[in-house]
Amino acid sequence: MIQSSFRFAVIGAGLAGLTAAAELSARGVYVDVFEKSRGVGGRMATRRSGMSPDASLAASRAPIWQCDHGAPAFAAATASFRAEVARWEKLDLAARWRPTGTANELWVGTQTMTAPARSLAASLPRAIYSSTTIDTLQREHQAWRLHSAEAGWHPEQFDGVILALPAPQASRLLSTITGAESPEQSIASHAKRAMEIAHAIPMSGTWAVIARFESRVEVTEDLLELSDSPLALAVREASKPARPADEVWLLHASDAWSDAHIEAQSDRVADTLLAEFREISAATASAFQVHRWRYAHAKRRAVQPVTEPLSQTHSYWDAEIGLGMCGDWLSMQHKAVPGGVEAAWLSGMDISRRVTDEVSI
Repeated sequence: MIQSSFRFAVIGAGLAGLTAAAELSARGVYVDVFEKSRGVGGRMATRRSGMSPDASLAASRAPIWQCDHGAPAFAAATASFRAEVARWEKLDLAARWRPTGTANELWVGTQTMTAPARSLAASLPRAIYSSTTIDTLQREHQAWRLHSAEAGWHPEQFDGVILALPAPQASRLLSTITGAESPEQSIASHAKRAMEIAHAIPMSGTWAVIARFESRVEVTEDLLELSDSPLALAVREASKPARPADEVWLLHASDAWSDAHIEAQSDRVADTLLAEFREISAATASAFQVHRWRYAHAKRRAVQPVTEPLSQTHSYWDAEIGLGMCGDWLSMQHKAVPGGVEAAWLSGMDISRRVTDEVSI
């Protein structure tokens, strides 16, 4: 076990960051987690109407209902993640979902998609710094300092920092690193190496529309996957276990359409996706919400960055200065990993293993 005085900061409370934080805490590392949002889970998200929307959400008036508007479900391709999902099932954190329209084996969080992430957050010995946007990193005297837009410089220093952020956000934060180390440990060169990794992985956005209907939508499938359309995915939320019976559908735009219209007005997005769904279902929504996931899906690279063979690791770790990165965008560079929830969990597990293997005990 690592000595209890070893201190780490994890920036980002999605599944990758929470998994890393929980694993390191279990091994005796003092961990603080910083998250810019109010809640945890990242794209393992559930939206309920009747709640105050944030700046990225446009909502129409509607009664209370809910939708898993980020990751709609997850698969388990690797043996290690299948074992973890089985553990989640025993703890009533996840349940198998058998929608009509696909033969794939799928799971969802119990009651809400956030259930596994919230359980991980609750297991941490220290409270998460939510609504805290880390915007600057400083490395001096073999320690890290963190600055947030909301609270200024954090009073504590850290031996290591893990960026559990989408690649573009990690790259921007890496660009802020300042500090003075010995020439052979130039902070600039270490930051540049990490930035090359983050820059190498392109990410696509996703527009999501949550649509409510007054009566059952008469389509056979509970999960529709489309091609050659702005609408890529449609999911009947009530078909999931332990969900409200309201007729609510999640509509996800395709990566290509989302990227081409990432700065579009939310009403235009809703008009387009609702019209596409109406062509399929002949159903008109009575209420809707729109959410933009600016960084939703990573793309696989045909050629790996020269600084590290990502096909051989699920994370990035620079032991010389205690700087790491994790997230589904790193893990899914493995051909055997489908991406999404599984990739995030594998990445969080991998960075925690690499830290405990390489740091001084």
